Amino acid sequence: MYVSLVKAPVTSGSSCPMRQSMYTSGAFVLVYIDCLIRHDDFRVTGAFTSDTHILNMTPTKCATHCTLLGYVFMGLDYGTYCKCGQEYGMYGLAPAADCGMVCEGDDSPMCGGYLRIAAYRIYPDGPSRNALFYNNVSISEGQQLGRVATATRMAARSPAMCAARCLTSAPCWGFVWIEGNVENCEIISATGSPADYTIPAGGKYYHL
Repeated sequence: MYVSLVKAPVTSGSSCPMRQSMYTSGAFVLVYIDCLIRHDDFRVTGAFTSDTHILNMTPTKCATHCTLLGYVFMGLDYGTYCKCGQEYGMYGLAPAADCGMVCEGDDSPMCGGYLRIAAYRIYPDGPSRNALFYNNVSISEGQQLGRVATATRMAARSPAMCAARCLTSAPCWGFVWIEGNVENCEIISATGSPADYTIPAGGKYYHL
């Protein structure tokens, strides 16, 4: 499913700004980067180094394919093609509406278009999220972080989704998951007016 994000940064190694949407499945959180222009020769992929036609293509199938090849970026092309790479965007950006074609396998939106590639950053979902974020067991509820911070509270469906929101917020260095709260996700950063921050009751602090 697609969900809205709070804000989006510029990815490292690219000048393309990230947009405010992502795709979640049982295996991945796929953060949408931008709609890219594809060379009119389909064999030329820009900075993507793999180009594969996938029968009944879905974002999850493409992410699985690219992950097995060791890539962190993927591109959905014309609803049926999957591109993989460690970089992207050689030929520039196109309007987001140009990438609105649905995927052949599950009608997911933002699967590219004619000479257009919808680019995504692949993150593992579920327990494997610990490869990116670590629960700091030395800091518990009622204790301060030891550095000034700004906490932005919001609702998220799971710790993985809270982590994804942090990953797509440029100044974020961690998050607090508060089990049982309606607004159960606090993004920790140094934006605005940072001050001493105390972990709320029931909160668990995760950091990059």
